[in-house]
Amino acid sequence: MNITLNQKSQRSIEKSTGIGIQDLVTMDATTIDAKIEAKTGKKLQYLTKMGSRLIGRGSVYLFLVRLLSLDIIDRKLSKI
Repeated sequence: MNITLNQKSQRSIEKSTGIGIQDLVTMDATTIDAKIEAKTGKKLQYLTKMGSRLIGRGSVYLFLVRLLSLDIIDRKLSKI
């Protein structure tokens, strides 16, 4: 899959992560995490379960069944 970001998005990512886009593309996830932790000085924490703050904040697209996987899109396009 090929994704292209505009210049503003690239600058925003570089500013928040401290990693250039070209470097970010070639790094693995653990290296990215380590660099972000080094920049912020804090250990990254991942949510293992949904907290009470996130209840009721579901995706509108999931709720309305409008979010489609790439497999579904490919199947629909192949029928055209």
